[in-house]
Amino acid sequence: MTTAASVLSVENLSVQYRPKVGAVVDAVKNASLQVAPGEFVGLAGESGSGKTTFAQAVLKLLRTPGRITGGTIRWGDQDVTDLSGDDLRPSRAGRSAGAIRTSPICRATTCARTDGRTCRRCSSRA
Repeated sequence: MTTAASVLSVENLSVQYRPKVGAVVDAVKNASLQVAPGEFVGLAGESGSGKTTFAQAVLKLLRTPGRITGGTIRWGDQDVTDLSGDDLRPSRAGRSAGAIRTSPICRATTCARTDGRTCRRCSSRA
């Protein structure tokens, strides 16, 4: 799936939550995604489908008890799967990647651009 032109390539990413009490939860199973330069990507799905967990894992913002259990995450030609969130902090500072969550109350279309600017459009319908 990875190509030389990919800005982001996620292959077969799996994430589990292992709480101290209770059953292990497979939150993301074998998810893959490829993003080309200049491309905007949105994740859509039902509540609880793993959208936030997937994004947090890719941006290395996943908190305990969540953990990546399989797959690879590559930013350009760098494999960041095993890097810590602190190692990726410069990339998350709006230079390479970011996540913008939208409100379900306001049917918003929000985007972040790679040049650091942000645009936002929100319909008046709730």
